[in-house]
Amino acid sequence: MKRAGLSLSQRIAIAIAIATFGFSITTIAGAQEEHGDIAPPAPPALQPSGPIADRPSESDKPHSAEEERWRASLDAVFGFGATPVLSQRIVGPLLSQESRTAETARFQTTSINLGLSYEVISNLRVGALLPLGAGSLIPNETRGSTVVGNFTLGGEYEVHARKNLVLSLGLDVALPTASGNELPDPSTVSTLGHVNQTSFDRRSLLQAMSDSRGREDTAAFATDHLGIVPKVGALYTGMEKLELEGYVKYESLHSTASEGSYEGAVVVAARGSYRLGKYADATLRAWTNIAVAGPDSAVVLVEPQARFHLGALMPIIGVVLPVAGELTDPYDIGVRASLAANF
Repeated sequence: MKRAGLSLSQRIAIAIAIATFGFSITTIAGAQEEHGDIAPPAPPALQPSGPIADRPSESDKPHSAEEERWRASLDAVFGFGATPVLSQRIVGPLLSQESRTAETARFQTTSINLGLSYEVISNLRVGALLPLGAGSLIPNETRGSTVVGNFTLGGEYEVHARKNLVLSLGLDVALPTASGNELPDPSTVSTLGHVNQTSFDRRSLLQAMSDSRGREDTAAFATDHLGIVPKVGALYTGMEKLELEGYVKYESLHSTASEGSYEGAVVVAARGSYRLGKYADATLRAWTNIAVAGPDSAVVLVEPQARFHLGALMPIIGVVLPVAGELTDPYDIGVRASLAANF
């Protein structure tokens, strides 16, 4: 199915987002030259995947009883692109005279992942993630809805292998709470009777939100699926200004619908953050989603970010950019604005 192109307003929004990111980096670099490079204590780095969204930064130490154990995050992504939809339209003078077609619609979405985690004992953290969102689908007419994703519970255990190397092992469980119904096979659409248009639109919006986030966390947006996601990661802080992080996870999505099917994917991600000055760093993230079961194909994405260190707060802005795979035809792009906090 051919995917629709981006509208002029979407292209303008993308250009503004990229220009804003570039301006932020330029401003930060100028501030560094003026005030010098003094690295302060930094909050955990936000890793926007799963309920345990935060990672210890180079300045973190093991917790004492008095130190902050709670972490909260709000990760918003504004998405633009195209996604498959099912459209039901009245074609005659009677309301019962309807047609149903499988087609591609442009989308504009806002997805918000709300995360909260707590360090139960030293190096063991449990958390929860609630995906929410709203958006518009534009095949010809404009349709919109609000959606809820899969409420996700998770846990992560960290091992300090060396002074500057942290290894982690985690497990997330995405409960099947997502809105909508799975889209039918396009070849069967013409044989269907009256359908619930809103329910199918909600599923299309969840798919659009997952795509605009680069399919890094598809378990949180998969309708009628229970997700079991094991994950291993590593964080290296042995260089003066450079911090490196990576992880590998397997998203195992088990259908809860009578006619659904199993889906699975391997996600491999890496992050490099370079400290620009006292209050900010420049970050580049890259990842791939390699489908091993289900209808999707492999994709590769990058995300340049600007991260700001403001005491216990870490604001982040970034742009999710596909570089290979089906999300490049056309671009399904995401503009990220996030905030992580310790308390």
